[in-house]
Amino acid sequence: MELWRLLAHGHWFTVRFHGGELRLCARCSGYVSGALSVIALNSFGGLGFYSSLDVAQQVLACLLLLLPASVDWVTQTHGWRQSNNGLRFATGAAMGVCVFLFLFIDATGFMRAMFAVYACAFILMAGVVGRPSRV
Repeated sequence: MELWRLLAHGHWFTVRFHGGELRLCARCSGYVSGALSVIALNSFGGLGFYSSLDVAQQVLACLLLLLPASVDWVTQTHGWRQSNNGLRFATGAAMGVCVFLFLFIDATGFMRAMFAVYACAFILMAGVVGRPSRV
């Protein structure tokens, strides 16, 4: 197996530079870009607007940012439509913003952990339920 396949997940785009190629997963690249944008925003300008929201609004903002990637993944998994790398990158970026904003939620550690567990369980159930089994 080629090493680049570990980074590509089957949906990649190719970056060419200095005669070489690097294949990267579109959604993961978007995720990293979204995460880096939150880090940069927090470093240079702060997250004043997000911090001014109450905990319920912060959680809602995170859920809304996670929703596009979840819908894209579930509808593609069920074969209802075909995604593309541009959409994967954009939804991955929203997911990266969501995860890093989640780190700034003004809540207890237990509440954060429970939110993360429930969100992951919901997304996994939505992706698995109704998916045709591969025999």
